[in-house]
Amino acid sequence: QNFSAALEDFLAAAENEHEDAMVSAGAMLHQGVISEDGRMVIIERDQQRAFELYQQAGELGSVEGWRNVVSCYATGQGV
Repeated sequence: QNFSAALEDFLAAAENEHEDAMVSAGAMLHQGVISEDGRMVIIERDQQRAFELYQQAGELGSVEGWRNVVSCYATGQGV
């Protein structure tokens, strides 16, 4: 479970306009990732970047991307 490597891979795929990778990277950034014992932050929360990734995915045709954009607006997260 190497979350940092997974995020890097998702972001690399997102650079190549892979919609699912944008949504997955966005989800990791939206929530952040902490260690199982709760003592260490593995991935910092970045809700603004998550929103941007969701929006890019939506603009490329991802329904899940748009769904997450709407959720961000509804909760005021990342916008």
